[in-house]
Amino acid sequence: RVVGKDRDMFGQLIDLRVKVYKPAGDKRAEGLKLVLNGGFGAMGFEKSDLYDPVHFSSVTILGQLLITDLLEKLERYIELIQSNTDGIFFRLRDGSPEALEHCRKIVNRYEQRTHLEMEWSEFETLHQRDISNYVARCCPKPGKPAGSGNLKVKGTWFKVKHCTATPYLIQARIHSALNDGATLSPEGVPLDRFAIEIKRDKNSDAFLIDGKRDDREWLDVVPVRPDSKHIQRIEVLCKEKEEQEDCGLFGGMENEMLFRKRRKATNCPQFAALLDNIEASDIDLTWYANDKKASGEQENEESEILL
Repeated sequence: RVVGKDRDMFGQLIDLRVKVYKPAGDKRAEGLKLVLNGGFGAMGFEKSDLYDPVHFSSVTILGQLLITDLLEKLERYIELIQSNTDGIFFRLRDGSPEALEHCRKIVNRYEQRTHLEMEWSEFETLHQRDISNYVARCCPKPGKPAGSGNLKVKGTWFKVKHCTATPYLIQARIHSALNDGATLSPEGVPLDRFAIEIKRDKNSDAFLIDGKRDDREWLDVVPVRPDSKHIQRIEVLCKEKEEQEDCGLFGGMENEMLFRKRRKATNCPQFAALLDNIEASDIDLTWYANDKKASGEQENEESEILL
């Protein structure tokens, strides 16, 4: 679907990522990965100039068949953890360097036969929620102690992507995965990492904070304990289809908010307060443990982070 100089440029971006940025550990490799994968994704989007459903489907199907081919060659030597369209997670049955070298030779022969280039990553530990959400600690560099390798995080369960997923929530999930379910202590964590960003939508005129109008487009709120003295009523003032008529019975338009429809702010916890109105002792940590409330729908994305 791409021809001429643009096609050559696409190939140059692949080489830049694979041959320059990735070997150097440059984080720009991940940025380029998103750009390049986006080009393929556009082939499956009917409104894109790159729309090409036949080749889009064939890439996916052939990828699955090719991975199955490789699995058949490796299966006697590995314990399969998971496989995806373009990759395999496995543990060696025999953890010796010789067994690893044998598997590498199998993969090298596969590359020569298929003209595909495979990327290797070796992990010290892997903590997985599902196939698209995991935390893995890379093997340490030579001469470095165990547990010192970078963390590789995939999936939005362990990565902030959505305004309702707070930094503390994500940090707590990673901590729990790496520490056998232990709860992350809030001590030393800045208050702003507990904040949830809530936004108004097109059907609202303003926020209402304890009945007072607030015209900001978004607010930072924090879940607080039900017995906190800092609890605030956080609502949105709904738009009216028609202008309210001035009625002397109700004291004029200055009191029109008393009769306007209002509702609870979307994604706001039941007991909440503005970030700048709380103390550390007010925070309700149990809210973050209830993942149905504390997380939103998010697209998967892969990144590497160092804790």
